[in-house]
Amino acid sequence: MSLQNINLSEGSGIPAVGTILAVGNNGSPLIYNPIGNQAKITFGPKTDSADTTNQGSQWDQSIPTLLVGGEIGVEIFYDPITPGQDGSTGIVGHAANDSGALMQMFYNQSLRPWKITWPDGAGAYFNAYVLEAPVTSDPTGKALMISMKLKITGAITPFD
Repeated sequence: MSLQNINLSEGSGIPAVGTILAVGNNGSPLIYNPIGNQAKITFGPKTDSADTTNQGSQWDQSIPTLLVGGEIGVEIFYDPITPGQDGSTGIVGHAANDSGALMQMFYNQSLRPWKITWPDGAGAYFNAYVLEAPVTSDPTGKALMISMKLKITGAITPFD
């Protein structure tokens, strides 16, 4: 038996550099502005299931049910005085007291349109709110960090 190449046409993968998480600016027309200083991003949609195991079965059985947007985790190098971008364009800052800034979205429990774009240009649109925004201050000289979690609500719409 010989080895068979099972890589996709793009190869074994693409670099993650260039993945962009952006939030809608609540303007007309709607513009998606990238969150500033983003680092590692984790996108977690999933499928719920329902147990359909019958009596006498030795194995559990189930069926897929609802699609669940899940959560997006993003590590951010935190800059607490950077401005928001409501109604305008630019990189979204982190200030708690500026319209359209990340921490203000958290404190106001804002449901917003979001977009994630992969380095190859594909991605997805979805609605979400900031579920968690813990700030880490490490006294050993490391940068201030936010380990933000977004809670997706409703459908995820992929694009190419």
